[in-house]
Amino acid sequence: MAQAANQVVPVTIEYPSGDIVKLDHQEDYRIDNGRLMLWAGYVPSILPFAVASKGVYMIGDKTLQIDAVDYDYPGERRAGFTIKIGEKKFTDHIRNQVIKISQPAELIKGRVYVPLRTIAEAYSCVVQFTKDSNGTTVSIQSIYK
Repeated sequence: MAQAANQVVPVTIEYPSGDIVKLDHQEDYRIDNGRLMLWAGYVPSILPFAVASKGVYMIGDKTLQIDAVDYDYPGERRAGFTIKIGEKKFTDHIRNQVIKISQPAELIKGRVYVPLRTIAEAYSCVVQFTKDSNGTTVSIQSIYK
């Protein structure tokens, strides 16, 4: 039976921490050129640093920033990750690296979407997709235990 064009197929993400999130709303993710573009609010669970409270936000209208907890200065935060809309790279401020990604970040209806696989793999994670009649499961496992 064919699915209606506007029906969202659920995507379940299994994070390295063991957390499981079911994405079943159209604004949670997009499929773009066969790649899963994830709403940036779900990205912190992939990152290898503690994200500060309310640490995911826009700087102006073109840059998404995710702040890290600064353990050197308790109660402070610092830039952990930034990505500019439309660019195929992001900056990891913790490791002081610019990392190329497969798809540019997109801003659609006030939400930023980023390529899940490339960001996870940039942080030494293995990403596996499994499809079944209930939707798609994305398993993200860190190579470090």
